[in-house]
Parts: sequence; C-alpha cells; structure tokens
Amino acid sequence: MNYRFFHIPAREPDAETAVMNRFFAQHRILSVERHLVVDAQQSFWAISVTYADADTAPGGLGESTRGRKPKVDYKILNQRLTDGEDGDAQGED
Repeated sequence: MNYRFFHIPAREPDAETAVMNRFFAQHRILSVERHLVVDAQQSFWAISVTYADADTAPGGLGESTRGRKPKVDYKILNQRLTDGEDGDAQGED
C-alpha cells in the first residue's frame, strides 16, 4: 500500500486535475481523502490517495477492478459445453 498527495489550486485546477486523473487511471485506488484549505486567493484542495502496489493490484496496472468479479463470456462457455469441451474425457470407460 502506497500514498500519493496532490495539491490542486482552487482557482485554476485544470492542469493538476489532469495529472491526478492520469494517476488514477494507472493505479488501483483504495481510498481518497480531500480537504479544502481556505486561504483567500491561495485556496487549494489537499488530496491524499492510498493505492495498491502493482504486485497486489488484481490485473496489474491500468486495469481497474474496483470490487467487480471477473467477467464470464457465456457464449464461449456454452459453445464449449455443447461441443463436449467441458473438461471431462469423453468416450473413455
């Protein structure tokens, strides 16, 4: 588990928000905490991100599972079962 911190200016957030969004797209995010620091013209968002290492992230980098189960292609599964490729040896007694 790792941490990354972002400082997003409240007045012109676009550039830093893009950096943060790229980071989110490349890592498995576990939690995000954000706080608005109010200081007149210098106000900013302080963002703390907890993310998983590449070793512990299911599917590796860039693949977000976010608690979802792996997808099953039922068309292929059904075709294998009807073609007799269900893993049982057929024709052997």
